[in-house]
Amino acid sequence: MGALPPPNSHVIDLNSAIKQTAAYREFNKNLSPDFPFRHGFCFNRDILDTALQAPGCQGLRFYFGVTQNPVDPLIKVGNEKNVLTVIFCAVDGNGDDILSTNVAGAVLSSGGENSWPCPPHCSAKNALNGLP
Repeated sequence: MGALPPPNSHVIDLNSAIKQTAAYREFNKNLSPDFPFRHGFCFNRDILDTALQAPGCQGLRFYFGVTQNPVDPLIKVGNEKNVLTVIFCAVDGNGDDILSTNVAGAVLSSGGENSWPCPPHCSAKNALNGLP
């Protein structure tokens, strides 16, 4: 509700990003084995481009969710009871979520889920992911 927040560069320096991701890992180090830890999530560009092309799109909003049916073949269904996921959608100039749109004649969600979680889909070890 309310207008889209004012323009912001949303850029942070690498040292701040390293501190924030390390703080997240520390905060979540004692998660239940029934709710496995995730360092991050990756989306393919095509779904982001589709969401950004939604009529009236001025930005993207990301939500956290939990699924029990991951589509990732590296996550064996039944091994994990709950899998953290990220869901995103286009946002209009009023700051409201755009929940559906007609793109190329097909009615599609203007967002996405089914992200590639890390682990197992991680970048090589770097200062942001803190992998061993």
